[in-house]
Amino acid sequence: MEREETNRAEETNRVFVFRKLSSGGHDEYEKGSTEEIQAEFTALLAGGYALFVDEVQVRSLEEAVGYWDTLFPTIKERTYVTAVPAIRGGANDRNTAVDPVCGVEVALTPSTDFSSYEGKTYYFCSSDCRMEFEGSEEEYVGDETP
Repeated sequence: MEREETNRAEETNRVFVFRKLSSGGHDEYEKGSTEEIQAEFTALLAGGYALFVDEVQVRSLEEAVGYWDTLFPTIKERTYVTAVPAIRGGANDRNTAVDPVCGVEVALTPSTDFSSYEGKTYYFCSSDCRMEFEGSEEEYVGDETP
């Protein structure tokens, strides 16, 4: 019984730090209660975000805790989750996009370069492709959807 109470205490003391990426940079905010954390996971997933712990994609709160504890076993009080805008449609299942500059298929991770143009998000294989795109968007957008 005492062990069970200790586990519950650890769970309630865990803080999740969410990094939500967007074309304007990122928002970083914390959630502390289990209900707040679960609600944030649900809202981000429903809002079309792919969630990552480090570079590992997670689809649930349980997966996030499991991966974090595996990757960073000594850091139990904080878990960092990055939310990346996911591609809608068929590519969303694999969380990939095509770089509009060079045509390379890009895996969407927290470190993927991206830019927005006319309300759409475009992803790039490198900062060089992103910089080439920015300022010359019309050359690369054409009829393609991001």
